[in-house]
Amino acid sequence: MADAEPTFEDRAEVVDAGFLEVAEAQMRASFLTDAGLEARLADTASALLVRTLESVPPGQGKALLNEAGETVYQVDRDRIVLAAMSIMGTKALRVIRAARAVLASGFESEARALDRILVELMAHRGAILDDRTASEAMAWLRRKRKYGISKRVAAMGNREVYENLCVDAHGDPEAALRLRDPETNTIELGPQRGPGTRASLLLYAGFARDHAGLVAELSDATSIRGMDRLDVEIDAAWQRLKSESGA
Repeated sequence: MADAEPTFEDRAEVVDAGFLEVAEAQMRASFLTDAGLEARLADTASALLVRTLESVPPGQGKALLNEAGETVYQVDRDRIVLAAMSIMGTKALRVIRAARAVLASGFESEARALDRILVELMAHRGAILDDRTASEAMAWLRRKRKYGISKRVAAMGNREVYENLCVDAHGDPEAALRLRDPETNTIELGPQRGPGTRASLLLYAGFARDHAGLVAELSDATSIRGMDRLDVEIDAAWQRLKSESGA
């Protein structure tokens, strides 16, 4: 009697999954060689944002919630905006650190879904800062800005960038087809790294730097030294990346 065809469960027991960790470990090992400067700038700006958020005096950067879980008004406009910026900074920080970890393992296109969140936060941040009444900050805190983000991003002049990031954030086939090798007509399953990794890291550095400066200014409780030097380094890194990539 012929042996029964092995089931999927049988195959799963004998498959050696170690090659996955090996491939990703190799990418992590080469991360600082390939994008060390950009990673350092992202880390420096992230650390700056952490320390700035930690320095906000108790009560200043906190939103007040009623029994229904809705945000209620703080004392004045700057405190309302500071509450929004503190919460936004917390979200942005976690997104940046998560995206950095994804990039380190070589999943560059997958990190763009996280980049998209930062672009959306930029749009919300800009709208809040442009509003002198704090009503925009309150609307964001009260979760009333869940829709219409595409128009807000477009108003920033970043429509094309945002649409490109959205491709990798959605479940349609285009994101996977971008990984296709035109010569072999095959799709790369494993991790890989290109100039996009460095660009994303500089996006993180710029966002964290700007947000740290904004929170420090609004809280009026801390001063940041060396910001000019960080600005010069981030700008120089962008120029170097554009030159090397022919942009």
